Amino acid sequence: MERAIGAMREAIGVSHAIVVIHRDDVSRYEAIAARVAEQSPGFLLSLAFGGNTRQASVRAGLETLKEMAPDIVLIHDAARPFVSAALIGRAISAAREHGAAVPGILVCIGVSRVSIKATTSVRLGFTGRGEGMAAQAIATIELPRRDSDEHV
Repeated sequence: MERAIGAMREAIGVSHAIVVIHRDDVSRYEAIAARVAEQSPGFLLSLAFGGNTRQASVRAGLETLKEMAPDIVLIHDAARPFVSAALIGRAISAAREHGAAVPGILVCIGVSRVSIKATTSVRLGFTGRGEGMAAQAIATIELPRRDSDEHV
């Protein structure tokens, strides 16, 4: 979690972050938030508690953002902590240009199967030239501007 927050803090174009956690992780989060606050006061906004699914957790984070109405929202699963500030910056640029972005890394060696939106027991193979891309656990979405009286 701390590594992912650090990458967000270092990324160009990220001004704030909301962390969505499980209720059992409050003390761990508070310790990390205290260190972040020393270095970047105001970077971490309200804490949100996740749900029983990733979809519910993402929704909880987005609900917390309702009043801010940001132009760009990044959604990252901190269970994959090795995201870089550079990758986040490229995702923001791509979202501004295309409306949304999901960064990926070209897979060139040792991968013979890719599973996208599937459980670990489902095996989906490459098609075509046998090349693939591993999606990073980050999604970047440019939100449409809305009137102040509308809500998500």
